[in-house]
Amino acid sequence: LYQAMQSGTLHRNFMGYTAGATKVMIGLGMSAISDSWYSFAQNEKDLKDYEARVEAGKLPVFRGHL
Repeated sequence: LYQAMQSGTLHRNFMGYTAGATKVMIGLGMSAISDSWYSFAQNEKDLKDYEARVEAGKLPVFRGHL
C-alpha cells in the first residue's frame, strides 16, 4: 500500500484501501458486495431471502447505492 501511495495508484473502496482501482467487482453469494465505478450493491444476507429471489429469476440484491 505504501508503494501504491507513492506511485499514485492507492485507491479506497468499501472494503478499505487497495493498490489500484478496479472498474468492476462482482460479488457472488449471500451477503456479497458488488462495486462498479460509482455504485455498489449488497446481496441478501438471509439464505431463504437469497434463494427466493434467485428462484424468482431476480437478482438477490437487497440494498445498494447509486
